[in-house]
Amino acid sequence: MKILALGPKGTYGDEAAHRAADRMSILEPKIEITGIELCESHAEVFKRTVAERCLGVVPIENSSKGFVEETVRDFWLKQTHKPPVRVIGEVQLPVHHSLVMRSGILHNAKTPVMSHQQALDQCRENLRKIGLSNLLPIKSTALAGKLI
Repeated sequence: MKILALGPKGTYGDEAAHRAADRMSILEPKIEITGIELCESHAEVFKRTVAERCLGVVPIENSSKGFVEETVRDFWLKQTHKPPVRVIGEVQLPVHHSLVMRSGILHNAKTPVMSHQQALDQCRENLRKIGLSNLLPIKSTALAGKLI
């Protein structure tokens, strides 16, 4: 059985999917994990999990911001997935954000900060304290790193 998660490779979703695969091999050895496929959105993870009858890994909550809005909206509120998707386990993943810039770049309030919306929300106050307020949400934190 495959596992779906938000990508690209190197994201927290990718890491959580690998941890889930390791955990499944211990807790449910009869279920063979055949691979991990990375999706472009949490909504795609939900849709494909139902359509392809596989496992999906999405964030539900985090310690600094609470519930993950996209997951709550797509999982509990929209209920677009029929038959219902249910939670079968939990993977805890420590998340540590870093602010990365090219050397020689001077930052000011107009300097864009790119990341996944959840990471921007988690770091908003710290970014404001150092004078960065131009926040640009993109598909993932890993993509932001590639763009730098």
